[in-house]
Amino acid sequence: MTRAWVLLGVALAVMLTLLGVWWFADGPNLADPRGAPPATPTRAASPGTWRHGGIDQDPQLVVAQLPAGQSLVGGVFVSPEDGPLTLGAIELWCANGQLGARAQLDEDGSLLAPACSTTTCVRLRHPAYEQPIAWELAPDERREFEVAAAPRISGSVHSPLGPAVADASLVLRSDDGRRAHARTDAAGEFAVALPGLRPCDACDRGAGDARSGLCRATALDQAPLPARVLVSAPGFAPTEFQVELEPDAETVSTFVFDPSAAPITGVVRGADDELFDARTKVLATNVEREDEQHHAPVVDGRFALTGLAEARYRLRAVRDGRELAVLDSVGAGDEVELRAEQPARGVVLQLRILDGSGSPAPGVRVDGGPFAGGVTDAAGHLEASDVASGSHTLRLRAAGCSVVRAVVEVTPPPTPARRTLRLPASCDLSE
Repeated sequence: MTRAWVLLGVALAVMLTLLGVWWFADGPNLADPRGAPPATPTRAASPGTWRHGGIDQDPQLVVAQLPAGQSLVGGVFVSPEDGPLTLGAIELWCANGQLGARAQLDEDGSLLAPACSTTTCVRLRHPAYEQPIAWELAPDERREFEVAAAPRISGSVHSPLGPAVADASLVLRSDDGRRAHARTDAAGEFAVALPGLRPCDACDRGAGDARSGLCRATALDQAPLPARVLVSAPGFAPTEFQVELEPDAETVSTFVFDPSAAPITGVVRGADDELFDARTKVLATNVEREDEQHHAPVVDGRFALTGLAEARYRLRAVRDGRELAVLDSVGAGDEVELRAEQPARGVVLQLRILDGSGSPAPGVRVDGGPFAGGVTDAAGHLEASDVASGSHTLRLRAAGCSVVRAVVEVTPPPTPARRTLRLPASCDLSE
């Protein structure tokens, strides 16, 4: 299962890159929570750097210099089994309960950061490792932070006939509320872990944080962790498995899909006895497990929900962001009708969009209501048919301009709705 764990690590690396090196939160800064000038952010340095008390001068590693005389905290994050952590996000909190900064570990698992004026609490955020004890540092303190592997499971997913299934989705949920997602690779393999709550520390707001589920007041539980795995993929019935994750070992499992049940089919009909068109979708949620959800478009007035389990489903018909009709309990293989209180045939909504100078605005993208990526023509026009009466919130996106939110009121049929929308004065597309 090495390949699956490698893919998990690559995904985390991409996430952390998008997160950025680190940022300072609003409010009290790390240097002095009482309001002294904030320290300038810097990237975490290597262990060799902090052992010598300086900041690495490589311009690729340093965002900016720290103020002279700034107190620092630092250390190396290590797994006893796997060595230094090469990936991971760190939160630094001060004793007044304020977030000081978020940081990314260096390539060799080390961190160097500005200290709070009294105590700096270090908190680990990682998809595969846990923080066994509270980490509280005084200014200029360095230490080794030992992490623990979170309960984890790896394995493979197969069809009822035996072949491995690539790109299958897995939702792992423990009985104590932890949750994680994974997908199988090209060989049908996966790997995922379930870290628990961090330990409470001196920067928490007393016992309230433990009671509210933000941290744990006890040691890491060494008992097996009961969990459920919901596995799904197109063409197969979503299948749920019960597992137990060992705290000090990787659980390896092979999951085999159940065959798909018969589809749920039917129509979506309006109060005028007409059928709704292709802008309508039918959503299905398993009554017993909300993690299992399906959707199907309405085509020529009909829909078919496939890839179902032998279960009961709650159906919702939605169109243009509005709920049309609901059926609370429908079984696989049923033929049903969802009937809306509004008519299927609505009015034609005609938009004319002008730029900031009052000229027609071509190429403006419109989303929301009956529009999904619609673009205005050369005259700034765009229209949609069979639009329900009421308020519709639209988002207008023009090149070089900020997104504009507009609310359009549509009156009942048969009168067409013609609406003119104008972009801000700063959005002049004629320039």
